[in-house]
Amino acid sequence: MSRQRGIVFLPMLIVILLLGVAGYFAYQYFQPKNQQPNQDQVSPTPISKLPTPITDPTVGWQVYTNKEYGFELKYPSDYFYQENYTTRGYGTNLIKEFNVILSRIDNKGKGQISYIAIEVLRGNKEELSLVNLFKSIHQNVDSYNEVKFFELDAIRYNSLNENATSPQDFQKGVFFEKDGFYWDILVVRNSSEKQITEETFDQILSTFKFTDNVEESSYVNEQLGFSLKIPPSWNGLYKLQEKNSSVSFVYLGKTDNYYLLTISRATIPEFNNFNSEGILSSREIARTEKYVFWYSIGLDSPFEAGSDDSVQIQTLVRDTKTAFESFKLLEK
Repeated sequence: MSRQRGIVFLPMLIVILLLGVAGYFAYQYFQPKNQQPNQDQVSPTPISKLPTPITDPTVGWQVYTNKEYGFELKYPSDYFYQENYTTRGYGTNLIKEFNVILSRIDNKGKGQISYIAIEVLRGNKEELSLVNLFKSIHQNVDSYNEVKFFELDAIRYNSLNENATSPQDFQKGVFFEKDGFYWDILVVRNSSEKQITEETFDQILSTFKFTDNVEESSYVNEQLGFSLKIPPSWNGLYKLQEKNSSVSFVYLGKTDNYYLLTISRATIPEFNNFNSEGILSSREIARTEKYVFWYSIGLDSPFEAGSDDSVQIQTLVRDTKTAFESFKLLEK
């Protein structure tokens, strides 16, 4: 009998052991696993690793605006600016029409030791490429690259001028062309005064932009019944000679005067009489039921070749077309 109980007990023990093993693995299987970070849950960033807020280094700077040439930029509050509208030769192939100089206030009265300049230039040799014009005024440049500036073809350059006789030991700038003008924006720094850093120049350059409100001077003659636009290059360099049937814009040179442009008006019979040889036909710019308007420009320059007046005239004469093409009859 005891032998039979032992036989019965053994299977029961095996079943109990199997149930125990199965229960253990079932417990392990259904036990919640260690929680993994939720992919959609962002862990808080330690304060020490928070990104440093980006501040605008030009906050608090002053704004320089030039409506005549249509641009503006910002400059540090401890700088001052000086404008110069005197036209003169700039190398052998360019004419400087305007520049503005930015320098530190503590350098005022000491001369332009270190400064930032915006030069507005005209080319007098249209066949030269941008690179060749650039090289004609920056002959000691160490390196340059052709880049885009406001989507315009431009040249960024650096020059240490290590072998130059001038104390100015560093130049960095950008040279480009826009709407018939060449622009040279650069920093010139003296070896003995390095307060104007490359970083400051880059910051000023980053604020440069063209504006849409380019200021144009207008001339209106109600007696003759017309108006036209005065080219920016003429401003401050001409006088008017107004007569009953004409008006002339006369350049005031140092040694002589030069008639840049004359607008004349005559009745149709008078004009036909003046124009018996047909010379004025190509210069006619407007006609009404009663009058004919035409233009004339100066012929030979009275100034000595290479003189300041001669250089100045090249730019002014080039812009006469801009003036007479803007001619408009006044509405009655």
